[in-house]
Parts: sequence; structure tokens; C-alpha cells
Amino acid sequence: TQSTWGFMEGIGLSVVLSKLLLVPAYNSTDVEVHRHWLAITHSLPLEMWYTENSSQWTFDYPPLFGWFQYILSIFSALLDPSSVDITTTTVSPISQIYLRLSVIFCDILFTWAVFRHFNGNKSRTIAATLVILNAALIIVDNIHFQFNGLIFFFLVTSITAVEKKQYIFATILFTVAVNLKHTFLCMAPTFAVFVIREYCFDDGWNIRSVITRATSLGFSSLFIFVIAFGPWMRSHNWSPVIERLFPFGRGLCHAYWAPNFWAIYNVLDIVAAFSVFFFFFFAVV
Repeated sequence: TQSTWGFMEGIGLSVVLSKLLLVPAYNSTDVEVHRHWLAITHSLPLEMWYTENSSQWTFDYPPLFGWFQYILSIFSALLDPSSVDITTTTVSPISQIYLRLSVIFCDILFTWAVFRHFNGNKSRTIAATLVILNAALIIVDNIHFQFNGLIFFFLVTSITAVEKKQYIFATILFTVAVNLKHTFLCMAPTFAVFVIREYCFDDGWNIRSVITRATSLGFSSLFIFVIAFGPWMRSHNWSPVIERLFPFGRGLCHAYWAPNFWAIYNVLDIVAAFSVFFFFFFAVV
């Protein structure tokens, strides 16, 4: 209803204005990382995106995110030419403000996607509000520095498409999310199983229908991968891309302290999770 949308729009506006207060937040390392990625994507040809190593802030996101960085770099170059200079090692105040505002713009897209998903339903307004007020997302994106709002925009929009039974469109949107940040691959099995079950087997065990629909889903996803990885497929220069996205040789925990504290934390977290599971399992049995 109109009153519900007015309330939700007010919440969304309040969240955006609150995030503007976080623009002067501390200059985290990820601000430096993304400023350097602006320079990489703006100053270097595609073939060098995954081989450039003049800085420790090497580009290690999927190609679609590189194209997103390139678009940001066009405007960044107009505001501060030094921001796209590959030899620059600092982040100017104007560049930091620009990067922070670009994150907020992505958050606006995410907020719109959330409200659209809940469709102004009054009973779901609280859920929508809790999603956009997610403290962890605000801390990671607006106080530290990330573009998770952009990826969640595509993820939420894909979920909305699933609810509307637009499975091909949902697959395309989810594949875009994965090609923006490959850590979202962990959601792919769940998404794939659900979509295959709901779409491919909608007519039961009709083999012809199952094969046709599965092929449609496969080509929809493959289409996005080809667009993203096309330049490297054409040049047969796959290894640098794969090594950056899945750095098993370096170790999957990034940064100098990661092999120490975070590796221990990850192990303890897994042990704790399994301990809780087995405790409740045997308590019930």
C-alpha cells in the first residue's frame, strides 16, 4: 500500500543518510586496494589485470568486478587523475570520498532490491528493514570498505525472480553475482538444486522437458561466464586468472597475519560448529 511504501522509503532514506555520516570513516586497507584496482583496470590492458604485481594489492576478483572497477575509474580519473595512476601509493581525500559514495550508491540499489522483493507487504516490512539495517554489512561495506551491496543487489533480485518463477532470468542474475565475487560460489549448489527441482521437473519426470529446461539454464549461466572470461578464453591465457581467483599456492587466507590468527580462528569456528551440532544431535537422540 501507499502508506507502507512511504514508511519503507523513509527507512531507506534514513539508512542512506546515516551511511553518509560514515564517509569520513578511517582509511582502511581495502580503500587502498580498490583505489589501486581503479588504476589497474584503467591504465592496463585486460591481459595484464591478473599479472600486474607492482603492489601487494593485486587484483583477485572475477572479471565482471574488474569491468565494474573500470567504469568507476572513468569518473575517478575526471575527479583525480592520480587515482588511476598505477604508480600512486596513497589515496587522496577526493578519491576516498568518491569511493565511499560509490559504495553508498550500490547500497541504494541493494535497498531498492530488498523493498521490491518484499513488495510493500506490511507484514514483511520489519523483515525488509532488518535486512537493510544489517549491522555486519554496514561495518564491512561502509566502515571498512567493500562493495557487497552491489553483489547482494543481484542476489536479492535473483531471489525475487525465483519467487516469480522467472528461472532463466534468476539464473542469469545469480551468475552475475558469482562473477562479481566468486566467494558466492558457496551458494551455487543450493541455488542450482532448487532451480533445477522447481523448473526442470515442473512437469514431473518428462525427460524431454527436463533436458530442454536444464539446457536452457546451463546456456543462460554459460552465457555470463563467456562474457566475463571471453578475453582470456580468446587469448588462451587462463592460468593467471585461475591462480588469482583460487590462490592455493599462496594460501586461501589473504594478508600477512591470515596464516596465523585467521587460520586458527577458522579451525576453531568449524570445531565449535560441529561440537554444537553433535551435542544437540545426541541430546535429542
